[in-house]
Amino acid sequence: MKITDVVPLLLSYTYPKDEQPHFVGGKVVRRNAALVQIKTDEGLTGLGEVGSAIFLPDGVAPVVARLRGLLLGENPFNVERVWQRLYSVSV
Repeated sequence: MKITDVVPLLLSYTYPKDEQPHFVGGKVVRRNAALVQIKTDEGLTGLGEVGSAIFLPDGVAPVVARLRGLLLGENPFNVERVWQRLYSVSV
């Protein structure tokens, strides 16, 4: 089995004014999230969540595009190898 595609999925939800959560520092107007979809040559698809302490949704697609080339052709079940390849360019 080989990875054939890596696709960023950006999600956003704007709260209606009367439903915006409040906290000491203000209110939450919008929630953003991102997933990465991994597709294989055998039709299996996996999803992973993108997360960080400071989430900048506009930065997800360029990062995924940069890392995509490292994943294409890899066996998704060889987690150690995939992790090492990604880690080697992220340090």
